[in-house]
Amino acid sequence: MLSITDALEEIVNSNPALQFGLQRKLLNLAQTAKFIQPYVNVRTKKEVTVSAIHMALSRAFKSKDKKRPIESDFEIRNVSVQSKLFVLTYRKSSETLSQLFKQAERITSNGGYWTMTHGLMEVTVIVSAKELPTIEKIITAKPKLSTSDVAAVAVLFSERYLKTPGLLHLILQQCAIQGINIVEVASSATELIVYIKEHDISVAFDTLMKRFSLGE
Repeated sequence: MLSITDALEEIVNSNPALQFGLQRKLLNLAQTAKFIQPYVNVRTKKEVTVSAIHMALSRAFKSKDKKRPIESDFEIRNVSVQSKLFVLTYRKSSETLSQLFKQAERITSNGGYWTMTHGLMEVTVIVSAKELPTIEKIITAKPKLSTSDVAAVAVLFSERYLKTPGLLHLILQQCAIQGINIVEVASSATELIVYIKEHDISVAFDTLMKRFSLGE
């Protein structure tokens, strides 16, 4: 059985949105206490009053040794931008996948831009807009969705952050705060690529560069 303080720590540390709001004093503690009461009750295995949770929250975020926001320690290696991209989503089939794989080999061998993600029912490709006429001729299936004027904003960071909870949320949060719609997202171990409309490039790039420090 956990104490109220320990339960609060687990709940807040596992929720980047709560961390963000509480550490910056953006959230009303009384309303926050009411919202998380059911979760505290589950973890403590007892009925905890809202007032008790409110007091515990107040003490925790007035303490001198509270955690600093994650971005205080987060550094990025680089932010790069690729514009003039096109996003195509197809219904997944063996024929469409085969045709797309052939296009991937052709485009990447020529140094072109290509990203492909396939789920259970769909497959999405992101490609340079100049390749679109060729793809439309070769891929027999018609795309379910297509989006033009897309840009890729790629954030590169160190391997030491791979075990940092909430890191990807932190990066995506910057777009959300600025009201930038995210068309697609892709990632590798130390790189997160956010696909947005081209008219949002400047705001997204400047926000990331000003929010985070550049490191090795």
